[in-house]
Amino acid sequence: MWAVVIDVSLPVGSDPQVLRMELLEHAVPVVRALEGLVDATWTISEDRTRGTGFYRFVSQEGAHARAASVGIGDAAPGGATVTNVEVLEVLVDITG
Repeated sequence: MWAVVIDVSLPVGSDPQVLRMELLEHAVPVVRALEGLVDATWTISEDRTRGTGFYRFVSQEGAHARAASVGIGDAAPGGATVTNVEVLEVLVDITG
């Protein structure tokens, strides 16, 4: 299994509820349609200045396709800006 981690910077004063709605309306439908997607999670830092999207894929190819669709400096939902995109191999997965 493979993962893509996408980090974003958020505008000062970002409201988590507004961000959640932006993700649900704009990002979730697109991400759900990605081939080989296992799951996706979006998080926000306690100080509301950074966010991270974590996507797991069945294949390395799927992970690289997602990573290639996003670039550093790209706009993201909620006025966020992409600051990092990484493809990682999942070594251990614990679900419960």
